[in-house]
Amino acid sequence: MSTLLPHRLFFIVVLPALLQAGPVFSQQIRSDGARAELLVREAGAHSIRITLKPLDDSIDLPYSPALTDRRWPAPVLVLKDIAAPVRRRVGNLLVEVSGSPLAVTVTTTDGVPVQGLVFGDSSFSFSLDEAPVLVNVVGPICESADVLGHDRLLPPTREGDVLLIANAGAYGSAMSSHYNLRDPAEELYI
Repeated sequence: MSTLLPHRLFFIVVLPALLQAGPVFSQQIRSDGARAELLVREAGAHSIRITLKPLDDSIDLPYSPALTDRRWPAPVLVLKDIAAPVRRRVGNLLVEVSGSPLAVTVTTTDGVPVQGLVFGDSSFSFSLDEAPVLVNVVGPICESADVLGHDRLLPPTREGDVLLIANAGAYGSAMSSHYNLRDPAEELYI
């Protein structure tokens, strides 16, 4: 009996060490074919900012010309690999990240779905049973004034969809120009 005791101690010591090592198989997080990291941080009382950043990118994200003066809190969640779903509370929301494909699901603390994101090889899509999505509508120039609307509820959109913007200011033909090497705005009359 005393000769078995050391073997039992060995398993008692090794098993916790193996459990702390984590899962053996994990999926690398990638963006457009390159290794990447997913960062999730609080952006407001009821909002979060999700950034998928290539590891070889030298820009300190999250970067947006419209928000250059804003100081972002440190990420609550930073992932470069994922082996099993990861759940974290970020501000007043719960975030779950899963792999194959990389997906982020956001719910309230009561479990009410808020938003779902699915990241493809070089794109991402919103998903929440085709329910409206709260978005900021921005133009293609990426300047601080290039905002067409804040906090708008829109149905999920796909590439090629058309949005009607009834009052577009400088995006209309009256103020359109070749600014930033872009063609003047095209107008369609209905």
